[in-house]
Amino acid sequence: MENPNSRQVGGNHYRAAYQHWDFVADTWLGYFEAQITKYISRWRKKDGVKDLGKALHYYEKLLSLYTENRLRPRVEVPKTHASYLHRYFEAAVPRPTDEERKIFIALVFYRNINELEEIPRLIATLQAKAVQPA
Repeated sequence: MENPNSRQVGGNHYRAAYQHWDFVADTWLGYFEAQITKYISRWRKKDGVKDLGKALHYYEKLLSLYTENRLRPRVEVPKTHASYLHRYFEAAVPRPTDEERKIFIALVFYRNINELEEIPRLIATLQAKAVQPA
């Protein structure tokens, strides 16, 4: 069987030595956290501000699930996840911005929803940078 990392269906925005789906599996990210990081990691290579809007939409859903008590806070996050973050950041093309890194770090290590409150501001900062003339 061919290694799924050796090809991509539609585009080439996930080409990296350490791919997003491997990062998600290694850090045990939940569905919503994984979707947010997916759109944050690809916005500069694929759909721009539209991808940032999708990331924010998934964040809003994540927040609503906590508010409705449909998700429970994580008790503990393995410290080894830091090495996966580093590996992902090093393999990413283009290199993640400070805002992108902060979003990833928050989503990997948070233990309660309050630790994610900076994400909308960080996404707004990325959106503002995206629409500024070069």
